[in-house]
Amino acid sequence: MIVSGALVIANVRLGGLVMSVAMLTVAATRDNPLLSTSEATYRMNMQNMLKDLAVAGIGMTIFSRRLQVRHRKDRRAHLD
Repeated sequence: MIVSGALVIANVRLGGLVMSVAMLTVAATRDNPLLSTSEATYRMNMQNMLKDLAVAGIGMTIFSRRLQVRHRKDRRAHLD
């Protein structure tokens, strides 16, 4: 998550993919409600898993965005 956060801050699209993979791994292993032993841990794990999936969705949104090409205006064009 630290690497993906640094990549997102640096405006690198790959950071979103790394974030999604990391959060899906956490949701499948640590916050899986099917692995809980009681009702209270089931509810807590379900809430944490939904939060993880939301962050993974944000990561996929960052990865799928298109880069905008900005063209600079020629300064000398309006002087002629």
